[in-house]
Amino acid sequence: MAPYKQFAGFGVRECVVIFDHTNMLALPADLHERLVTLCERVWNSREPKSATLLHEFLFQDRADAGLFRQESLMNQMGVQRNYPRSDMVPRLMEQVFRPSYERALAGDVTAIGASVEESLWRVGAMLRIIHPFRTGNRLVSWVIENQLRNWSDLPPIMQLRPKPSFDLYRNFHFWPYANQMLR
Repeated sequence: MAPYKQFAGFGVRECVVIFDHTNMLALPADLHERLVTLCERVWNSREPKSATLLHEFLFQDRADAGLFRQESLMNQMGVQRNYPRSDMVPRLMEQVFRPSYERALAGDVTAIGASVEESLWRVGAMLRIIHPFRTGNRLVSWVIENQLRNWSDLPPIMQLRPKPSFDLYRNFHFWPYANQMLR
């Protein structure tokens, strides 16, 4: 398999810059460099990576780096956001996210009747839906999704899907699957 750095004529650094720009992120220089380093380490790896270790590496200067959130998420108006309760996060990560991620790395990605690309996107979206960390869920899920895309010989994804497709997946595909797994 060709190294990920060769896909689409982009190097890892260019992929991170394009990702920042297309997703309207403004990463500080040190976080940008850590993301480049992390992508270089992960994208060619054939092993599942712990989302907590990836988060800890990216946000090493924060006290909550690598730790699951302990509170409910609120929007700016003080209304609880539509994410799992914090007490469910460890179980969802272990029983729902991790098996899906490992199956995708093993090449079993179309078991649910979706295309390969859709199936890989769903693994990354699953992490964003569980929202295990207070911040940085998009970055960690992007790294994981691109690792999976590399091992499926797909070019890197530069832009996360728009919110309507994310909400559709969360409401009609993820929650029934998660509820079944958590029984």
